[in-house]
Amino acid sequence: MSKITAFGFLLLLAGCGVQTPRKTPFVKTFPLPKYENSPGARAYRWAPVDKGFVVTKNRDTIAGLVKLIFFPYGDHIPVLPTGKQAAEAIINVRRKNIELIRTFQDSTNRTPTDYANIDFDGLWRVLARKDSTGLFDNYDGMGNGQKYSEKRMILVSKGEKVLMYSGWQSLFQSRNTYLLRFINKRYHQHYKKAEFKDLQAEMDYIINKENEKY
Repeated sequence: MSKITAFGFLLLLAGCGVQTPRKTPFVKTFPLPKYENSPGARAYRWAPVDKGFVVTKNRDTIAGLVKLIFFPYGDHIPVLPTGKQAAEAIINVRRKNIELIRTFQDSTNRTPTDYANIDFDGLWRVLARKDSTGLFDNYDGMGNGQKYSEKRMILVSKGEKVLMYSGWQSLFQSRNTYLLRFINKRYHQHYKKAEFKDLQAEMDYIINKENEKY
């Protein structure tokens, strides 16, 4: 493989998160409104669909099937309310009015995935959270692709936003490796990978350390 070809291949991998979205059982059952039925609506059709609910900043809750549209397509998140099937029943909730999206990827409703509005463009998946501190990533491409590329992780701590993990870094090292380096540098430690049980243990450590600072 030539250098040019190899570089192009890396660029393709770096952008593949949005081009090949996560498949869910509800994608085919979510209706396609007439106003989305055009060649330019591919992002709408490909977006993953999960069972869940949307909570607005006015504390209204809409439960049903939630279509997680990639940023920057549209300015809304479509929800098909529970018990409805027709495209006319879809409620389009403005992104800026959303406080939280909670979805469930299993039938037991015991494994939730949350997406939060953290005061800049896009809705970010919640990885760990405590009080005003949280770790978020752009797993489904709903975050602002202009400022933060796909699959990036961000630490939000008392108003501070720290970019922790970029799409390029995912090509050359595991997230576990990068989080360990982040921990040792930010908190002046010398931990080894074996000292953490798993990735969740590293994230919990970061959240707890951030809360200890105040």
